Amino acid sequence: KNKKTKKKFISNKRQKRTPNLYSGLSGYLVTSISSHTESFARTEAVNLFDEYSESLVPKRDLKDDDIESEIALQIAELKDSKNKTFRPIETGIKGVIFVEVNNALLEPVEFLRSIFLDISKTAPKTTHVCRIIPIQKTCKASLSDIEALAKELIEMSKPSKTTTKFRVIYRNRFNQTIKSAECIEAVTRHLPDSYKVDLENPETVLVVEIFKTTCAISHVPNYNDFFEFNIQNLNQAHLSTNTSIKKGDKESEKEEQKSNGEENS
Repeated sequence: KNKKTKKKFISNKRQKRTPNLYSGLSGYLVTSISSHTESFARTEAVNLFDEYSESLVPKRDLKDDDIESEIALQIAELKDSKNKTFRPIETGIKGVIFVEVNNALLEPVEFLRSIFLDISKTAPKTTHVCRIIPIQKTCKASLSDIEALAKELIEMSKPSKTTTKFRVIYRNRFNQTIKSAECIEAVTRHLPDSYKVDLENPETVLVVEIFKTTCAISHVPNYNDFFEFNIQNLNQAHLSTNTSIKKGDKESEKEEQKSNGEENS
């Protein structure tokens, strides 16, 4: 009997794959408004970071001899995604993207605060991004690694010896090993005694984001200033404010016209 053989056609083109998340990264956890808009949110977030990094990061003064080297470096960066300032990394969870920051001058918390401060005064720049959470560092999702990283970040923040109100924001996605109570205890174990829990009006927040086998932590002062970094709510507040201002201007104009009419009569 003649056996029919199926031909397999293999494409020579390599599929571009976003690298997977690992420990020791700094950057941002970006959530999209839905799982279907993840790719759009990824592009918006990277474009947003690129736009503000150009204006916030000081540029080097190049000599004539350095210009050629600088051009060669920029070409190399375009070819190698690992050298890009902002690099999307897969989290394995729909609607959640991690964007790594490859620039020591861009401290995740302060850089994001600068962005949100400007956005609060200007028109919305994104439509598919829901929230952007600053991540100072990632680690393995184990209690010992989480405690060690939390201690490191707390010491870096130089905590005040005076009474400080704080809160822990804990989110766990697809990890059944880590329990919330145990994790929060590990994260807060090295806080000074002057730190007191205040869930309503915290002065600083410890953000703990667990997704599968990775944990991301940040120590963020004044976390509530920009709607907990919810860019959708910030955009809505901006639009509402502008609408109120325009409405107020129209009412003032009507009153002024009415007053002028009475004076002329």
